[in-house]
Amino acid sequence: MPDSINIKLKLSECQSHEDLIRILSPIFGAKKEDHVHLELDISNADDAHDVYPDYLLLIVSALRYLDRFAVRPSGKIIYNPKKINYISRMDFFTNLNVKFEEEIVRKDSTGKCIEISKFDKDSIFDIYNSIIKILHSFPSIELTIMQALGYCFYELLDNVLNHSEEENGWVVAHYYKAESTIRIMICDTGIGIHKSLTTDPKNEHFKNFTEEEAIAECINDKVTNGKGMGFGLYSTSNLIKDCQSELMIYSGNKKLNCNQTSKTVTDIPYWQGTAVFLKLRSDICIDPDKVVDYKTDCADQYDEMFGQDHNLDDLW
Repeated sequence: MPDSINIKLKLSECQSHEDLIRILSPIFGAKKEDHVHLELDISNADDAHDVYPDYLLLIVSALRYLDRFAVRPSGKIIYNPKKINYISRMDFFTNLNVKFEEEIVRKDSTGKCIEISKFDKDSIFDIYNSIIKILHSFPSIELTIMQALGYCFYELLDNVLNHSEEENGWVVAHYYKAESTIRIMICDTGIGIHKSLTTDPKNEHFKNFTEEEAIAECINDKVTNGKGMGFGLYSTSNLIKDCQSELMIYSGNKKLNCNQTSKTVTDIPYWQGTAVFLKLRSDICIDPDKVVDYKTDCADQYDEMFGQDHNLDDLW
């Protein structure tokens, strides 16, 4: 017998990703022929910072999880007319397959806007290339941060396709110049870190990991199920420490929070798959090759791909 799942989400009351995941979590209990009703209230968003793109990405990813069961949610969206074009500009409605008439003339990812994007094995490089080029175009972002991010970001995208057992993932990025901060989220609704790491691993030691151990260890070097090098999250955690920033990973019922001085694991409401969030400072000079333990020259590789000039006109 079909069940009914009712989601009432007022975005202004979500002060963290965990708050949002708590509301969205029942969606992951849906099955074929269930009824999902969503009331999404974004009317109290007074400015753009009240609607971080990574929050919108979590909503899109959770609702599109229902595609596998051919469940199309019903409901309504309450919005602030003054801010709705910003949300639409992030391709929020497009990715939800909701029709919305914009009152703006679009330009190609102008300014600091990078839309919510779905990627797969065929589009991963184009998505990566587009986002890095847009971030690279900002002279106020420290070049050495971009050189290290150029390596880490592709590894994080590739992790989704290698480990989630999903054919695609979701990504969004945004640069806040006034705060010298880059926010990036990459997420999927696949099998999650615990199942990925403990199912038929090459290293038998990982097979008995608890969910807490799996998420705590996933940022260490060579921790992998054998489908990769186990270096992507490790190098990303190095980047986070070197530029005094923050990394959060949500998977299953656990959250990993990593910063310059500490690593903690806490319980969260259930998230199907994995969401990786980076809050990067963009104004600190680092040694990008140190991020990868000098195993490769990621600074030179970045410069060869993207150059060192910050001229947006050269990007298209």
